[in-house]
Amino acid sequence: MTTRQSALTETLRIAPSSKKLFFISLFLIGSFIGSMLLVLRWTTPYMTLATFSYSLLCMGIVLRKNRGLHPYFMTTGAALDILLVLTLEFQRSAIATAVGGKLNWAQTGHIAFSSLAVLFYIPTFIYGRRTLGQSPSLNPHTHRRLGRIAFGFRTIGFFLMFSMLSLIKH
Repeated sequence: MTTRQSALTETLRIAPSSKKLFFISLFLIGSFIGSMLLVLRWTTPYMTLATFSYSLLCMGIVLRKNRGLHPYFMTTGAALDILLVLTLEFQRSAIATAVGGKLNWAQTGHIAFSSLAVLFYIPTFIYGRRTLGQSPSLNPHTHRRLGRIAFGFRTIGFFLMFSMLSLIKH
C-alpha cells in the first residue's frame, strides 16, 4: 500500500478491502441516476436536485460516526439545498408566493419547512466545524440537536415538495 492510499484509508477510516466504500459509491450513483430518471418522467430539475441533496443528507446521517465522511456528505447536501432554496427564491419569489395565499397548505408548508431547514443549516454547520476542531468550550450535543431539527424540517419539506407537482403544467 502506498503512502497516498494509506492517507486516504486513514481519512475515510475504512479498510481498503472494506465493502463500505463500494456501497457508498453504489448509493450515490444509484440516487443520482434514480433522481435523473425521476425528473425525466414526473418532476422538475429542481426536484431532482432536491432529491439528490436529500439523499446526501441521509447518507451523512448514516455515516454520522465516521468523522472522515460525515462532514463531506452533510456539507455537500446542505450546500446544494441552500443553493436550491436561494435559486427558487430569487427566480420565483417562493416566500412571497407562499404568503400571497395562492398555494394550498401542503405547498405553503413545503416552502416554510424548507426555509426553516436552511436557516438551521448555518448554526449546525458552525457547531459541526467546532466539534471537528474539538473546541474545549463547546458542548457537542448542540450540533446534534441543531442537526436533528434541521433534518426534521428538511424531511417534512422534502415530502411536502411533491405537492408542488400540481403546479407543473405538462
